[in-house]
Amino acid sequence: MLTMNYTYRIYPNVVQQTELRSWLETCPGVYNYALRELKDWIASRKCSI
Repeated sequence: MLTMNYTYRIYPNVVQQTELRSWLETCPGVYNYALRELKDWIASRKCSI
């Protein structure tokens, strides 16, 4: 049996490249901020038993 695989390549224009770069710089910062807030929230509710 022959299985065919296709590979697609996109070629973004300058505006799209700028937008993608902006998103790729923003997303890790937002994720890390949310993770830090969650860890602080969990740490504030720990009970030493």
